[in-house]
Amino acid sequence: MGTLEASWTVEIAAPRERCYEIAADIAGSPEWNGTLEEVEVLQRDPEGRALVVETLSDAMVKKVRSWLRFAYDPPGGLTWEQAADALEGALELVVAHATDRGVALALEHTNSLRPDIGFVHRLRDAIDLARRLGIGVCMETNACWLERGLDATVADGVDTFRLVQVSDFVLGTVDTPNRAVPGDGDIPLRRILGQVVAAGYTGAFDLEIIGPRIEQEGYESAVPRSVENVAAVLDELGA
Repeated sequence: MGTLEASWTVEIAAPRERCYEIAADIAGSPEWNGTLEEVEVLQRDPEGRALVVETLSDAMVKKVRSWLRFAYDPPGGLTWEQAADALEGALELVVAHATDRGVALALEHTNSLRPDIGFVHRLRDAIDLARRLGIGVCMETNACWLERGLDATVADGVDTFRLVQVSDFVLGTVDTPNRAVPGDGDIPLRRILGQVVAAGYTGAFDLEIIGPRIEQEGYESAVPRSVENVAAVLDELGA
């Protein structure tokens, strides 16, 4: 038995779930497919969907009878690449508006525990996507400190950095956001900030102080300690 492949693309003003629902109704396809005259379902899969069907099609010169086997791929979340395409389209006017007014935009990569708020979790991906979008990057140390080849990534992408966000992380923490005062956790901040400074970054450093550990200490104490600790590291690095 041979394999026939075909594709057809059309813009439809309807949710993709509804489009899939109609396309997956094989038995009802003669209602919208003008070349199909008959569809008989010969076998169904465990979910009751048509698996093997016999069809009669009008091929203009003659009637064609075919036996077809179907597989199903219901719509789910976007792939990373599809999400990047969607983001580019969504930000097109925003980027143009910001560029015209000299406003710097930066893409921040997020912790992989938070796919609900973002799909860019690696610094390398943030750099690549930001270059594609024509914007900058907010380097989040809490989200990239364990990345492979971080030094090389920083050196390659420092030209895109618009902000470097600093906080600390305590090993064993399983909730987010739950930052620690820089110096209280396990992120090798001096090494990472040293890589950033050595790469030529001269922009701003930002503190992200938030979460249960900070609240337990109190912001009145945690914020000044954070400023003092990070300032000491940057002074030592000559930043």
